[in-house]
Amino acid sequence: MKVDRWKSLIPYLLARCILILSLSGLINHVQAQIATHLVISEVYGGGGNAGSFYKNDFVELYNPTSFPVTMTHWSVQYQSATGTGSTWQKTIFTGTIPAHHFFLVQEAQGSGGSAPLPAPDAAGTISLASTGGKVALTGDTMTISGPAGVNVVDFVGYGSANEFEGTLPVGALSNTTSAERKSEASSTVASMSGRETGGMEVITGPTS
Repeated sequence: MKVDRWKSLIPYLLARCILILSLSGLINHVQAQIATHLVISEVYGGGGNAGSFYKNDFVELYNPTSFPVTMTHWSVQYQSATGTGSTWQKTIFTGTIPAHHFFLVQEAQGSGGSAPLPAPDAAGTISLASTGGKVALTGDTMTISGPAGVNVVDFVGYGSANEFEGTLPVGALSNTTSAERKSEASSTVASMSGRETGGMEVITGPTS
């Protein structure tokens, strides 16, 4: 994966949205702990909606470890904020994330937006809700039952989600904001990326 391509996300989704969410009091702070596995680093469900910049929804993964991680028949799974049972939608993919690098999973395209995402590492057709929902990263293709499933690697609940990690879901998002997990508010793509850019931060969690 080319780290440089993610620089295009900094002004709009990374730096700007962190500020918007912070000012509106929508970030729920929790006790941080070092993540020793792949994590969901960003969730965006407003792609192609009114006022959005990007045409697609997406889920971004991050490898905070010091070694590459190969994902064979893994999946990103999504369910609505109030959904229950086995109504999870899946994007199944295979790929490798080098140490301290990102992996972009492109999801459904809306009718609006002005710019495509950078070239994704995997693609699906899930339409994420812009304000609330649940996203899971799993180590296989089995439908999950919630955040405590044995195949769940990471889980994010946002907005009015009825399931989440930690004590609260991430605050409600919008067509112009995303939910991010970062080491610190001042973290950048460069500081969290591979050794060639000098980035050696580890991401902390949980997200919610």
